[in-house]
Amino acid sequence: MKAVARTWRSLAFGLAIAAFSGASTQAQTLAEKIQQCGACHGEDGNSKIEKLPSLAGQPDFFLLNQLFLIREGVRPIPQMGDIAKNLKDAELEAIATHFSRLTPKRSE
Repeated sequence: MKAVARTWRSLAFGLAIAAFSGASTQAQTLAEKIQQCGACHGEDGNSKIEKLPSLAGQPDFFLLNQLFLIREGVRPIPQMGDIAKNLKDAELEAIATHFSRLTPKRSE
């Protein structure tokens, strides 16, 4: 009986480790999420894409509000909807704070 219990515990432990490892490899860090925003809005928050807003220097409350509205589907932006829908409140706040602290530049 002890050998069977030990086998089941080992199996359960192995499955838990496998599940945890799989989840952590799929998880995206906050820095990666900010980098994903920067792909369109500019690494420094200054967009180089026509008709795409720059985020650098915008008030953090404004950015947070926009991200929240996009995440909740109130402000539908298809390109951002899939990205924003999985962001937690703390991540929205951190992203808004990050871009609000960047220096805005004049558009060319």
